[in-house]
Amino acid sequence: MSKYYDDALQAAFMAREFGVKYNFINKKSGYTFCISQTQKGLTGEHVMFDEYLRMIGATQEHCPFYIHEDSLPIFEPQLGDWGRGKAGQMCFYVDDELKWYEPQDGVYIETADIITRRPKLHFFTPESE
Repeated sequence: MSKYYDDALQAAFMAREFGVKYNFINKKSGYTFCISQTQKGLTGEHVMFDEYLRMIGATQEHCPFYIHEDSLPIFEPQLGDWGRGKAGQMCFYVDDELKWYEPQDGVYIETADIITRRPKLHFFTPESE
């Protein structure tokens, strides 16, 4: 299952604040490269995120920002995350045993639909296909 952002600003924020890397795939030519805020640990074709945003700004084209497989662990719950439960209620990730806690109902739940905040920072949960 692929994860992606349709919004360039959300993708840029997540790259800057959390180090998320993206795969770009040109559907016409099949050309692929990685987009990130840093070149650390990358091999192959690579473009810095700021440079990529300038490129798409000039052409007014963009495609979904597909998340690079190296960045997928960023989207796993971490202690202190805020989320939204199945019924839309706010919940907190409290530990690996108890999972998510919904303070409104005083119950623990297994999963949250989305992560909305990491300690001190907003967090954008990507779309999945």
